[in-house]
Amino acid sequence: MNRWVLPSSGVSCGFQKQTNVRNTDNMRQSGHSSTSKEADFSLSRDEALFYLEEILKIPDPIKLVRRDRFAFLDTFIRQSKYKIPFTTLPDFTPAGIKILSPEERRDTIMSSQGGNCISLNGFAQAVLEQLGFQSYLAFANVPMWNSPLQDLHVSIIIENLTSTGSRHLFDVGCRYFQPPMALDFHRTSPTYRIKGVAYKLFNVCSGVTNICLQVTPQEMEAVKQQMIYHEGGDFWKVIGVLKHAERRSSQDASQLVRDIFANPSLFSKAYGQFMLVGYPEGLGVNITQHQCTTTTESGQRSDMRINSGEQLVETIIKYFPQFDIEQVRRVAKYYYKD
Repeated sequence: MNRWVLPSSGVSCGFQKQTNVRNTDNMRQSGHSSTSKEADFSLSRDEALFYLEEILKIPDPIKLVRRDRFAFLDTFIRQSKYKIPFTTLPDFTPAGIKILSPEERRDTIMSSQGGNCISLNGFAQAVLEQLGFQSYLAFANVPMWNSPLQDLHVSIIIENLTSTGSRHLFDVGCRYFQPPMALDFHRTSPTYRIKGVAYKLFNVCSGVTNICLQVTPQEMEAVKQQMIYHEGGDFWKVIGVLKHAERRSSQDASQLVRDIFANPSLFSKAYGQFMLVGYPEGLGVNITQHQCTTTTESGQRSDMRINSGEQLVETIIKYFPQFDIEQVRRVAKYYYKD
């Protein structure tokens, strides 16, 4: 069993619902504040600092926040990508694919096993709240998923970061390596570059912004069904339509998951392709049930075809050894039934 130790108490905590509830209650009784009732994740300040220092390996995060809040957020995103994968793997339980409780989602993140956008960004918002950041959740459409369901992605909007009234997009719960991006611009944002990828935002109307990824002319044929901007000689494909004027809660996000599970066609689409994306040791790794793609820091890409459940298990454990092998085998059995 994975275990973590709170630095303030020295108490070793197993990833079990009852143990976590007991520790949270003790902290509340001892005067430690927890996240607001609006949040799905109940998180104390000690737990937030433990996560930042021991799981994400950010030294003295409070000092960094006081010195440069933007630099802290940039570090938070980078370390989250290096340490916590974006994946559907935790949803595969001994009882089948199921909706994880907030306690279960919290525990998978604290054990470096990651989760989907609702888990990762909901948890990150709870951490940010403990450090004094003002934020809310916002939903986004994801055109490339070709789903009839709206609001399939959940992001964080941070308020008053650089000035009163400023708003920044903050997202640790996506497959891309996105920096914090300001939303207070007229038509187009500056170009943001990180890990060899370029991003630009385009305002559609008040409160609606397209998040775009740069594509080359050679890549245009592959993305011809998606919305494309041509700006300054460059091409930009829309990867998300962010609706940031509407404040959403983690309860809204949880309801979205329940709606997906209640609709067979949406459920089969959501889990039709396995998803595991992370950056262990800086190497970009994207695993589906049929392929593993790796990308080095210099941008060198390598594709490997996965042809069996056994090969899928070996590939996942090779790059993400934090996962229990029996859990990984459940994933393989779901996609390779023979």
